[in-house]
Amino acid sequence: LRETNILHGEVRLSPYVFYNSTTIDSNTRSRVSLLVRSSLHQSVLDLSDLCSSTAEYAGVAVRFGTQDTTIVSIYVGPGGTWDPDVLHQIQQRAKGELLLAGD
Repeated sequence: LRETNILHGEVRLSPYVFYNSTTIDSNTRSRVSLLVRSSLHQSVLDLSDLCSSTAEYAGVAVRFGTQDTTIVSIYVGPGGTWDPDVLHQIQQRAKGELLLAGD
């Protein structure tokens, strides 16, 4: 989900776990969120060091059977700039297959 503008813990939706991006500027509300069914084995992918005032990332590794898949949601604000090398950094941190979705 992108442009969610929610605070950590503000929204709960059973049986899902929310993962939110880290905000850098004065906007304390996350612009990116991921929801993962709580029954799946999962671990957060810390991407907070990649976030900037114009780009935010949320990531989680999810195990499906014996296969890990990392899911990353990306938000780059209108007119915002970002370094495409971030994708390589995300790829190096990913566990198993990588799925990127963005706006």
